[in-house]
Amino acid sequence: MDTGATPEVEHDTPDCAGRWRRDGGAWRCTRCAAAYPLTPSVARATIRENAFGLLLARLTADGRAAIDGGSGD
Repeated sequence: MDTGATPEVEHDTPDCAGRWRRDGGAWRCTRCAAAYPLTPSVARATIRENAFGLLLARLTADGRAAIDGGSGD
């Protein structure tokens, strides 16, 4: 039974930059072998982690553009 608490989902390696995808009966990382069961609380955790990953990628790209002088703002 899902308690509603949002668990932490972790990759198998600390530097893994994979995204979480639903694959069969589990949530799996697209790069490492990490997998979690399909529960509503794990779904919330994977959605949150994917959103943070997208934000980090965007900030990295913006920072790179600013450093390279391509920003213009």
